[in-house]
Amino acid sequence: GLAPLHGRLGRIAMPTLVIAGALDTVGLARARAVAGTIPGARLEVIDDAGHTPHLERPRDFIRLANEVLASTRTAA
Repeated sequence: GLAPLHGRLGRIAMPTLVIAGALDTVGLARARAVAGTIPGARLEVIDDAGHTPHLERPRDFIRLANEVLASTRTAA
């Protein structure tokens, strides 16, 4: 198996979006921990979604991803 990379998350030096579903208590706690470790990371929680917000609330997921992509294009 692959070794966990949590100890290296602090080295990420690019815009990072962490998305979690509000109904996934374990995943949300992990997402908060990951976002808190990556400098400047943005955490977004999608209401009424569980462990697979990209499948359960695809419009919200795509909107968030597009916002980040648009902001990185204008920052370049």
